[in-house]
Amino acid sequence: MEMYDASSTGLLASDQSEDDFWEGGYRPYVVVDGVLQIQVSGVLLNRFSHQFGRWATGYQYIEKAYNRGMDDPQVSKIALLIDSPGGEVAGNFELVEKMVSRRGEKPVRAFANDHAYSAAYSIATASDDIVMSRSGGVGSVGVVIMHAEFSDMMENAGVKITFIYAGKHKVEGNAYEKLSKSAKKRFQKRVDHSYGEFVALVANNRDMEEQAVRDTEALTYDATEAIEVGFADRVGAFDEEMAAFAEEAAETENEFMALKPKTTPASAGNTDGQTDETITQTDHDAAVATASAEGSSGERTRINAILDSDEGKARPAAALSAAMKTSMSSDEAIAFLGGLAEETTEQAVDTEGETETETPKAAPKAKAGATPFTEAMNGSGNPEVGAEAGSGDEEVDDSAATSTNMLDALATASGKIRKPRVAA
Repeated sequence: MEMYDASSTGLLASDQSEDDFWEGGYRPYVVVDGVLQIQVSGVLLNRFSHQFGRWATGYQYIEKAYNRGMDDPQVSKIALLIDSPGGEVAGNFELVEKMVSRRGEKPVRAFANDHAYSAAYSIATASDDIVMSRSGGVGSVGVVIMHAEFSDMMENAGVKITFIYAGKHKVEGNAYEKLSKSAKKRFQKRVDHSYGEFVALVANNRDMEEQAVRDTEALTYDATEAIEVGFADRVGAFDEEMAAFAEEAAETENEFMALKPKTTPASAGNTDGQTDETITQTDHDAAVATASAEGSSGERTRINAILDSDEGKARPAAALSAAMKTSMSSDEAIAFLGGLAEETTEQAVDTEGETETETPKAAPKAKAGATPFTEAMNGSGNPEVGAEAGSGDEEVDDSAATSTNMLDALATASGKIRKPRVAA
């Protein structure tokens, strides 16, 4: 037995209200591949917030699950899984109208698997389309009440019942007296009124003429007949139709994300009938360009802050490595450099077991407007690899020297020891 209950102790803490339960992090329904599945099974009851397996479903449960699914960002579509003979009139029309009021927010599909009759069919019409199983049935758009009278049985049993009341219609329709013609007429008037509302609801939701709905005379229809009448849209196997609906859900979600209107504080309160702006490709490209420019400017600021700090000036090679080869913020890099020993003017290099002492060349005088970054790069012995490198018309093949200089510069910046390659 499967039961979804907003007050179930298995799901709801003793100090948690029913509204808190539905609005909290719990999901008292099934979501598969982005599709919310709401069971509408058994007898349908008003003021009942439970879904009791195949036997009963409350209008309150359907309403709360439906609204929760509409507001759940992880739900892209809603499927109404219906197998019900119908239920109470009270509360049904109100439920369907509330569901229809949110039509268009997310795709909703009703599956008559296998039966959606009377009040259950009313709920099915709140969807965008209705799919039936091959052996399913829909319809029974009508209203009925029943009066049972036991006066003869009570008399034969020797029981006589006497009512003491005020107001001549107070005990009208009781089970121990024959139903008067006036009482039956009033009951029929009430039934006709509810029937008119039912017909109008179905006609509006299914885009049909009211007379066409009345002409069904509360008949039930199998799959083929239902499509001919206009009470269903398609016939298909439930598993295949659900799989197709899930695939459509993914496609619709992508399309929705691309076309969703951009809401601004001004447009959110717009009540003059003007439409909100939409994000165009031009807006998107401009935003990307702006973000890229801001990112480049921020990176330059970070590098300069590291190299221009007192800690960076005292440790230029380590500062350059921290600025160019790590993602540390300027504050983190400066703190890191502060924990290192200050660099000396000589650097020991291990060359095949031998030790050489190199004195770095003096950095060229900084040009006006130069940043700490450019000063550090100019002072790191970078080779002249530009198009105008060289001093004269004589062509010199200095590719080997260039490679060596570049590797030496990298070793100096990173603090790693480079062992020279021994020629064969």
